[in-house]
Amino acid sequence: MIAFLLAIISIVPSMAQEFTATPINSEQYNKWNTSKPFTQALEALQNDKTKDAVDGFTKELKLHPDNAYAMCNQAQANCLMHTEQLLDEVDKYSGDTTAIIAANKKFRELVKGDVKMFESSIAKLPSQDKESQCAAYLALGEMLSIYCYDDEVAILKAYSNAIACHPCKESYFARMNYVYENNEDFLGSIEDDAKAVYAIAPNDAAAVRLMALVCYENKDYDGFIKHYDEYQAIAKAEDLVPNYDLDMVYASLLEDNNMTEDAIDLYLKIIAYSQKTAALKKVLAIIKNDESTADVALSTIKQMQFAEEGDDEVWGIIQGIIYKDCLKDYDSAISYYKEMLDANPSVSYYMQCLSQCYMMKGDIANAKLYTQASDVVDNSNKYRSLLFQLGEVAPLLDYYKTANETIDFYDYSDNYYTSQAILHTMNHDYDKVIDILNTGIANGKESPEIDYYYGYALNRMGRLDEAASYLQKALSQNSEGEELDRVTSILLKLELGDSENAKKEIENLSSEWLQNLEYEIPGFESINSLDAYDIACLYSLAGDTDKALKFMQLHFERDKMPYNFGLIAKDFQLDNLRSLPEFQELINKYYFEWKSNNKR
Repeated sequence: MIAFLLAIISIVPSMAQEFTATPINSEQYNKWNTSKPFTQALEALQNDKTKDAVDGFTKELKLHPDNAYAMCNQAQANCLMHTEQLLDEVDKYSGDTTAIIAANKKFRELVKGDVKMFESSIAKLPSQDKESQCAAYLALGEMLSIYCYDDEVAILKAYSNAIACHPCKESYFARMNYVYENNEDFLGSIEDDAKAVYAIAPNDAAAVRLMALVCYENKDYDGFIKHYDEYQAIAKAEDLVPNYDLDMVYASLLEDNNMTEDAIDLYLKIIAYSQKTAALKKVLAIIKNDESTADVALSTIKQMQFAEEGDDEVWGIIQGIIYKDCLKDYDSAISYYKEMLDANPSVSYYMQCLSQCYMMKGDIANAKLYTQASDVVDNSNKYRSLLFQLGEVAPLLDYYKTANETIDFYDYSDNYYTSQAILHTMNHDYDKVIDILNTGIANGKESPEIDYYYGYALNRMGRLDEAASYLQKALSQNSEGEELDRVTSILLKLELGDSENAKKEIENLSSEWLQNLEYEIPGFESINSLDAYDIACLYSLAGDTDKALKFMQLHFERDKMPYNFGLIAKDFQLDNLRSLPEFQELINKYYFEWKSNNKR
């Protein structure tokens, strides 16, 4: 096929991509191919000597004014030269925004001229040379997509003209690639082109792959499987790498048809060659708390792990998630993570997982040990979070006391001060709440959260008017004028006595939270930004004890770390529940289970 030299240049951000050239070879073209200026100009363009190329094509057209091939190449050489000139000017005017904008505007006008020159040149190509016309329109489409990317009509017209001239695999793929880049529903938009390519090249892997995906999009599952099998045969014959998109779709069909073991096997193979998270999530979603399917996955992984299929570390992470998050088999998980940590002694992830397993078993000493070790490695401060969950206020306050006395110890954020305010609130020491928040405000750290705890403390001290001013200020907007965090908004409304609106917001929040539960994947960060515990606290503050108890039950049943009995004993947000027999029964039940193996 004939193809023209296309200078593929991106002016943003001042970086040129390489252009490519395919040898021109046709009877119509060969009449010019002995002309020295023409062949020299082509060579110059191929060697990035743009100005020499422009000069050479100009000389050629003086000798042979009807050489439309030279006209087309000159149009593209001009575009390349104008791009180089722009890059020089951008470099020259570095920092002068006005000058750069002016240079870019001038460049755009020049490119429009280059495009018009190219369009008129294509019209002069020999009418019988359909392959040349096709290649020229493809080059024009690419030029337009780079320099006139907002003119979708003109770009699609260029690609459609290419197909009209010569309906080949390349022309159809060019249009489909453009649609793919610019259309969210690209499979529906390329269906006709995909069928046309498949008719032209039924043994082309890319064409077969597209047909399979189009069939799946149209819910033609028999068609998908037919083309999937065709693709597998081609891939085997041509030694192609597996196709992630096709394999994911096929695995999901296996899953939908209750061929669970086959689905798990394929998902694991996908992980082996791609290590993509989507396949891992699929496996974990299938096995969740199903011991039999978990065993299938573990057995398959153990067979794959030493067969050079995938990264051992990836399989290590997956097996740990299955033990810890899917089966909740903490003894097996601990044994496994220790083995992994022995082989990788500086990986904080394994330390954190061990800490979580020990906490679930009630072995606080070992949990603290591994969390502290993790903090040493990654400075994640998870140890402070663990102490808070355990309700160990005193050591946390000692930590902050030392930190407050250390110059330049911390880039103090509003959270740094509210964390201390919460600890003092748990101790009902409202004077210290005010003191630490005043320090934060003096350091320029104002936020709705700081105002809330300030107002909360003032209310408890009987300074109601002062409290209301802080709470109203926080409710109106935060220090950056952004929308309030939903939880903070609820807390403020409750503290101001607007319980009706607060309860509506809690209902919306809890409803969304429950809807998201079905999409939760073991071993992955929760879709919900809050825990069931957080929702329980909000309902408790709102006085809806029945729903508060319901979410406390959910906290113990399903949350990853429902061992925060120390925090529960001191959390002022749960004060409305403490006198309820049902609350005490709930705590006693789960605390006994947890404490039965407690090695504090």
